[in-house]
Amino acid sequence: MTPLAVYREVHPPTGVSLCAAAYFTHVEERGASKTPPNVLLVRATRLEVLSVRAAEGDDTPRLEEAASYALDGRVESLAVLKSRVPGLQRDALLLTFRDAKLVVLDWDAATDSIMPSSLHCFEGDPMLTCGRTACAQPPLALADPQGRCAAVAMLQNVLAVLPAVETDVLESQLAAGGALAPAGGLPATVASSYLIQLGKLGIREVRDAAFLHRYNEPVLLVLHEPKPTWAGAARDRRDTAALVALSLNVQQRRHTRLWAAEGLPADALRLEASPAGGALVLCQSLILYHTQGASCALVVGSSVYAGVPLEPLIFNAMLEPPSVPTTKHARQFATNVPPDAAPAAATGAPRAEGFDLDLIGSAGAWLTDSTLLLALQSGELAFVHLHADGGLVKRLRVSRAGFASPSAGMCRLDEELLFMGSWAGESLLVRSVPEGAVLALPAPRKDASPDEAASELEAAERPEKRQRLEPVPSGLGDADEDDEVSLIYRTAEGRRGLAAVGASRFELRALDSLPGIGPRGPPELVVAVGAGRAGALALLRRALVPEVVTEVPLPGVQGLWAVRYQPQGLPWEPSMDWHAFLLMAAPGGTKALRTDEELDELPPTAAGLRLDRRTLLAGNLLSASRIIQVHPAGVTRLKPMDVGLLDDPAPSTGTSGVYCLVARASGLLQVYAAPSLQLLAEFHAFQDGPQLLQPIEPDNLATPCEAAASGPAVTELRMESFERAPAGNPLAVCRQPVLVALLADGSLLAYRAFDAGAGGIGIFVCGERPLWLLAMRGTLMVHPMDVEGAVLGFTPFHNINCPRGFISATASGALRICQLPARVRLDTHWPLQKVPLRATPHRVAFYAEARLYALLTSRQVPYKPRLEEEVGGDPHATYAYIAADAAAKEKGTELGAEVRLLAPGRWATVWRHALPPGEEPLTLAVLRLRDAVSGATQPLVAVGTCLPLGEDYPAVGRVTFFSVMRAEKSEGEEEPGASDWTADMIYTREFPAGPVTAMATLDGHLVIAAGNRVETHAWRGGRLQRTAFYDAQVLVSSLAVVKSYILAGDVHQGLTFLRCSEKATKLEELSRDFGQTDVRAADFLINGRKLYLAAADAGQTLRLWSYEQHAQSWGGKRLLPLGALHTGDEVGALLMRRMPPPPPLATRLQAALAGTLAGALGVLAPLWEGADGAALLRLQALLALALPHAAGLNPAAFGQRYQKLPQSLGGGLQLGQPLAYGCVLDGNLLARFLDAPRSRQAELAEQLGAPAARQ
Repeated sequence: MTPLAVYREVHPPTGVSLCAAAYFTHVEERGASKTPPNVLLVRATRLEVLSVRAAEGDDTPRLEEAASYALDGRVESLAVLKSRVPGLQRDALLLTFRDAKLVVLDWDAATDSIMPSSLHCFEGDPMLTCGRTACAQPPLALADPQGRCAAVAMLQNVLAVLPAVETDVLESQLAAGGALAPAGGLPATVASSYLIQLGKLGIREVRDAAFLHRYNEPVLLVLHEPKPTWAGAARDRRDTAALVALSLNVQQRRHTRLWAAEGLPADALRLEASPAGGALVLCQSLILYHTQGASCALVVGSSVYAGVPLEPLIFNAMLEPPSVPTTKHARQFATNVPPDAAPAAATGAPRAEGFDLDLIGSAGAWLTDSTLLLALQSGELAFVHLHADGGLVKRLRVSRAGFASPSAGMCRLDEELLFMGSWAGESLLVRSVPEGAVLALPAPRKDASPDEAASELEAAERPEKRQRLEPVPSGLGDADEDDEVSLIYRTAEGRRGLAAVGASRFELRALDSLPGIGPRGPPELVVAVGAGRAGALALLRRALVPEVVTEVPLPGVQGLWAVRYQPQGLPWEPSMDWHAFLLMAAPGGTKALRTDEELDELPPTAAGLRLDRRTLLAGNLLSASRIIQVHPAGVTRLKPMDVGLLDDPAPSTGTSGVYCLVARASGLLQVYAAPSLQLLAEFHAFQDGPQLLQPIEPDNLATPCEAAASGPAVTELRMESFERAPAGNPLAVCRQPVLVALLADGSLLAYRAFDAGAGGIGIFVCGERPLWLLAMRGTLMVHPMDVEGAVLGFTPFHNINCPRGFISATASGALRICQLPARVRLDTHWPLQKVPLRATPHRVAFYAEARLYALLTSRQVPYKPRLEEEVGGDPHATYAYIAADAAAKEKGTELGAEVRLLAPGRWATVWRHALPPGEEPLTLAVLRLRDAVSGATQPLVAVGTCLPLGEDYPAVGRVTFFSVMRAEKSEGEEEPGASDWTADMIYTREFPAGPVTAMATLDGHLVIAAGNRVETHAWRGGRLQRTAFYDAQVLVSSLAVVKSYILAGDVHQGLTFLRCSEKATKLEELSRDFGQTDVRAADFLINGRKLYLAAADAGQTLRLWSYEQHAQSWGGKRLLPLGALHTGDEVGALLMRRMPPPPPLATRLQAALAGTLAGALGVLAPLWEGADGAALLRLQALLALALPHAAGLNPAAFGQRYQKLPQSLGGGLQLGQPLAYGCVLDGNLLARFLDAPRSRQAELAEQLGAPAARQ
């Protein structure tokens, strides 16, 4: 087996799928002043541990990253095992993975990382699966609220119980083994697990489970469906869900059935255990409360109350066409619920007036024992209040709370703080305060005068200064986007606050936000992300592009230093914050400029500077009252006589020490205290790049090391602290100082150090590939800045004309005064700018001729009557068409689609067109069609839609063409910001074969996928003329075209490889996949003269095929499967892009850019000729066993999961032998070789028999 391609994730997932609060890295403090718990986030295959802290001088809590790990598995559920002894014990984390795996994680304070305390695998026993080949429900981790045990509900009807180890037992076990309690407290630990066969108790098809509060023993409430039903059998079996409460005696391993409830609606899907006892059962339009001996219900939707019995639909063709009585019947019963299909629990239940909520996919968190905050998939927030009488809940009430991004999970941190994780938009840290309560106001600045402090407190108390979540809208239509922009980018306008939240008991205020860019559309640099009101365009750049204030040609600059000057004895003033002088090193000496409103060059004798010498280093001393200049002849310290303009704002009040770091040729790193030069710590093998710097024992300090260490030498060393956030950027904080070392081979080492000092925003690394190390959220964000080429010199520059900017000297001889880009988030893995749309974006394409972006969106709009149905149509289609119109009229709103044109830069909508009501937006493309009459090529914006007409009639597709042109303006009409472009609809056509899902061009012809048919059309005189067609299998989901070849992906029947004739008059099937793969996206890979076919399936697997004619491919009729790699995240789009070959090769390489639904970005690239694929394959196998992996997961087993996926979960059919692992290399695993210490790299290379040279 020879590796043919490699897949690597280049941008991690951003959509939050799970979240929880836990005292994971620290114990819960006792007393009134407590440190908030950690926020644990799961982003598909990534685990993040966040801390909640406030920056110095700012009492507003912010989220900071404590740790982040890429996992070799997709986390299906998350639970927290609470500590039994607050103040002495930390919480433990439980993660589950398919099909039935559990990992229990602790925090190791000694290494500042996670550590698995136990691994549990419940797979392999056929008695547990009861003959099932697949389980629709993933394993669900649960934890008792008092920390007495944990459980895992899995395999539909199996429960694994894990008792918690008592603290005294754990301490005695540690003492018996001669071990000491770890620093930071003992972790919560589980003992040996045991299984309960729920099927023997009559519990089958478990949907959800939750531990109940206020019981002496752990009590588990299970929501299950003994006899499953479906929508087509609702009249026969409608109320099939049930509840069972089990009391678990974990010591004796006995379980008792306490109480049960039957006859729950079939759409009961989730449980929310109340802290006051009992639990809420969430259905689609119904909320139920159940506890032992009491229950109540509340209707929050309009689709649960029983209506009137349906009247028979009778046709009399002699009197009128069948479509006439069909129309009348559809309008009369469009919103009617048949009595035999309505849930019994809704009978007699009160209705929440003014609400029509859909609770499917909702997430909740309890603000108090009787108030639940629900976040719906539409982005709407609602409070659910429990009203008790005599100790029992008798009534439920719902009130509105506002809007936010669609939430995937919520968790409460303390009495006020709440975290809302979103899969599609911004995840928020929220403060919830009861209305009328006294807010904890931020303290005034320490350096503020009494009058300034009073004014700051007065301003903070004003309600308009509190930033709240988005209010409940008063109407529909075009909403003001300023508040959305301020929420995303935290501008000054955002602090003016929004309207009142509404009639609720709590006020919700957004304190911090984490960006999210999932799910992705086509993975362009401009990406359509989000849904509903959280929909936006995300502008992604791999490199940071600064905003250039001015640029002057100035060749020969080799170094830059901007220095401040503050005269001693004078009070600090804001004007002293500017830089006073700029020194520029050149080969023949130094140039000095005075940085006032203009840059003035100083004479050679000014201020005592050695301008005849080349400056090596310059800076400030003694609170910027002295300037120091280092040059080859020595060191010059000077005190300028002229009053400068700048100095540090308010001096730091900290008492942190000053340290001197020395990196010796032997690889020894020494830390001295300044000015005493007392040796504090030593670290061996620093150049080796170990993951953790461990100091030498005190007895061995100051041991001489004479021999030089192997490996590159340390060329530059820097330790910085970023504890104080700069003005206007509260996220630019990294509480723990960082140690950064640059090695001779260009490698960069970065470590978190110990507490010390205060500083700025980050570190800039000059060189051929310059990059930023920005201190953000407690860590370093690495952003390249190689768009300008090599940078020879760099200095921060703070001037009245360039606040908080910098100056760079490029290798091309230019001196640039720049600023960091505005409205671009830098606390992300790639610089990110979001353009809010207040709609769900479906597709985006670039119209190059006008430099505009075409966008296909949908949102809730006021009802608009549909076109009248023609008399004599099919009754089934007529009924579905009229019923949809009547239902939308009854509701008053409906989902409307529109096409927009956006101008880059200001990102304003310059033109929009609403599509007909009822049409579902599916695809958009910019096509360049050649007119068969004139031969001219015409660029068009094409939109493909679908009009669903019910179950009994095929959906109708439609294609609409728009022509973009310059807008005609009358003389003198030139509005500020008016667009020069507009568009007109020039052509539309229906396709009865089915929905239009994809479009492409082939040699000037249109290739279109409509239903299960692939067609080619010629553009002739403003009309489409079909020239050829091919009938595929079920539904074509994607199209890819290269030269005369077409690759069609089917939603259930794999790939079909077609060839088009020269004049597009014939489509010939060359080969196809017989494995029945559920294709979500497909494209080509090109490696020179070799063509590969790539596809992403619904089973989260990337697959590779080839077209060859030999016996194994049945003479070419069957696509030959080459390899696969399981990624753990469903890929939504593949986009072919040219890949530069490594020099000196000139081979044409085409890679596929993959965008995932979790907001990740990956690259599937072919291995070019000359790449040692066999060595990479051996290295991959070695790394899977030789390196420790996060949470104890096996990357090789995870990458081969496609071999075990059944067809029902998107795995397809296995024809012949299973695909071998390794044809598609795991680039994420191979990249860990570069992260290993150099000594470990050498050991691994020696085992492979290859040199360990870094590429």
